[in-house]
Amino acid sequence: MGVIRFLLALVVVGAHVGRIPFHVPLGGLLAVQAFYIISGFLIALVWDGKYKSQQNGLFLFYTNRAARIYLIYWAVLAISVAVAIAAKLLTKEWPTYFVEPPHKLTIYAIFTNLYIFGSAQAYWLGFDGSHFYYTMDYTASPYPVWRTLTLSPAWTLDLELTFYLLAPFLVNRRLRTIFAIIALSFVARFSWYAMGHDVDPWNYRFFPFEIGLFVLGIAAYKVSKMLAWRPSPPLLYLIFTLAVGSILGYELLGLSHSSFVYLFIFAAFIPYVFALTRSWKVDRFLADMSFPLYLAHWPVTSFVLDYLPVPWPEFPGIGPAIASVAAAAALVIFVERPIERWRQARTASPGKPATSWNPPGPLMAATIGSTE
Repeated sequence: MGVIRFLLALVVVGAHVGRIPFHVPLGGLLAVQAFYIISGFLIALVWDGKYKSQQNGLFLFYTNRAARIYLIYWAVLAISVAVAIAAKLLTKEWPTYFVEPPHKLTIYAIFTNLYIFGSAQAYWLGFDGSHFYYTMDYTASPYPVWRTLTLSPAWTLDLELTFYLLAPFLVNRRLRTIFAIIALSFVARFSWYAMGHDVDPWNYRFFPFEIGLFVLGIAAYKVSKMLAWRPSPPLLYLIFTLAVGSILGYELLGLSHSSFVYLFIFAAFIPYVFALTRSWKVDRFLADMSFPLYLAHWPVTSFVLDYLPVPWPEFPGIGPAIASVAAAAALVIFVERPIERWRQARTASPGKPATSWNPPGPLMAATIGSTE
């Protein structure tokens, strides 16, 4: 599933770097929501096949998820802060991705940047120079609270981490309970939209609405595990082609006003894309790159645009996009892979390889490695 995850990360990058020669019409909002579905699927997969049967499975799951998120996040954050300090010393100005918050926001900024929790709430907060206040329109705040986030797109990790806390208890629920949670989440979402709130931040930052998409990924796993249907390789390749094509050619589907129809179809594809690509080495590397790319592109883009010449003025996003992909590849090789070897060793059974396990069900026998 690395090709899909990498393409979705590129969609987010394309939304932030500036004009580039090609356009992926899926859009950053839908890309983030597709990531929520993938996260739900993968977490259900690894919990059911790896942690559920272990005596200390809950502890291992929580600590391994924390390591997966925080260690690479802290590495990118530390590099970004170090580069910002160096830029300040050399140029007397901070790069645009880094701001010195007002004195009264210092504790909030330190906490959210270090621990992530609370970062999504920045989009419901205003600051008037003296006090926080709740706002339905964060863009009207005299000071934009979200600018205190050095790795700004990492607000989605706040939702991810909240989901991880709930995931072991959600995955163990019966399928009818899973469907009820999805239904309640979508009823709440569309009821709120009907009152005129189908706008940012409600449309993809509010956890009670987005939990339905995470749980949709769990449902895709559980349903695919129950089905006796095993598609032939040609059919798996067709499903993979349709999934990739739906990202690259989203506007051709005519679902711009029915995005959730697309997301439900996307969720149905995910188990079969995983079944086809699980052993592809290139796909594994692309999967590993998606998270570092998502984290690093914000400071990399800012640095390139702030300090380096733009070789193609008509397409200023090319340089930041290439630099972001290169930075992500370096992070995978020098940071993510060593972390991953340690994480997998923690859950390896004596005498068995650290990365092999066989979840139940006709479709899902797999070798996951860093898929987790």
